[in-house]
Amino acid sequence: MVACDEKAPKKLKVLIYKTVIPSVMLYGAEMWPLMDYLAERFSVCEMRILRYCLGISLEENRTNKSIREESNVMKI
Repeated sequence: MVACDEKAPKKLKVLIYKTVIPSVMLYGAEMWPLMDYLAERFSVCEMRILRYCLGISLEENRTNKSIREESNVMKI
């Protein structure tokens, strides 16, 4: 997959992320009543996918805000 390829440029990875991931995540959840714990799980899942695509590990101790600013991605 291009989004996880180390040789692919970050701009391409972020573009793929922006076009695919939010729509796929929200498609199945259209009819769910949004509760606090579901919103938190969406946020955690979104950041996990974004970190994986950009090759950022949890050991780097980077905040979610800094990763979002670097990739120019808004919260779902």
